[in-house]
Amino acid sequence: MRIPAADLGLMTEHLQSHKSEINKLNLYRELITNPALDAILHSHLQMLHIHSSVMLELINPARSTYVTLPALQLSEQMNYGGLTQEEQELLLELRSTAKMMGNVNYQSAQMMQDSNVRHVHLQMAYQNSMLQDAYTRLLQHTEGELIPLADMTSQQAVYNKFYIPMRTRTSLG
Repeated sequence: MRIPAADLGLMTEHLQSHKSEINKLNLYRELITNPALDAILHSHLQMLHIHSSVMLELINPARSTYVTLPALQLSEQMNYGGLTQEEQELLLELRSTAKMMGNVNYQSAQMMQDSNVRHVHLQMAYQNSMLQDAYTRLLQHTEGELIPLADMTSQQAVYNKFYIPMRTRTSLG
């Protein structure tokens, strides 16, 4: 099955990125002792391998069937343990990588011409988002990230500004 040249170009770039990312994550894996971080990183590596295989399947000119992306098997341990300073820094980097790859997959999907290729890349973006969430949960459980919360007065003011007019419009319709 032939695919548009633009789709081939985007997937060629993705495959090159995935190859480099896999090599980098394998190096990171040697530095990690925390079992929770290792489990998520293992899922991350599996996901990259699967995404690469699926893209190769989409590129295969002999393909004659619709290609689907297998579900992400996300390994997470409930025993989060503690993180070394190096592991915390790696965790932030890994989450950033998952976020960036999700954005790349989503933006690429918007430019892709073939509906199967586009659909698979939207699913890949979602899987990257799931991975990002897993890294965030680990950060939260190990107190590795500070997220300031909005004050209640500001939050209530924004809610009031938009809720009341929207509720009025909804009841008119």
